[in-house]
Amino acid sequence: MKIGKNLTLFHGQCLVMNKEVVIGENCTLRHCITIGHKQTKTGGFSGSPVIGDYVDIGSNVCIIGKIYIGDHVKIGCGSIVTKTIYDHLTVVGNPAAPMHERERVF
Repeated sequence: MKIGKNLTLFHGQCLVMNKEVVIGENCTLRHCITIGHKQTKTGGFSGSPVIGDYVDIGSNVCIIGKIYIGDHVKIGCGSIVTKTIYDHLTVVGNPAAPMHERERVF
């Protein structure tokens, strides 16, 4: 596990990460977050997420698989993230999608 400087943990209970996770600088994590790999169809395991700088992760979020979370990203509470998220986006939902795409649905 590699974690950059200035990590902020709010209510750090139930935080689960595996040893391959990379977290950038100035990130915020809240309670009940899972960050790690997933089991593949062949029984092996995928890679783990790489999280950029200035990422704000809400409570009850699951981030799994070999994906990249860009810089200055906000992930809303309860989101399930299984695909790469590009810089400067706010994502929400299951599956997580950019806010502007979610607004079209509702």
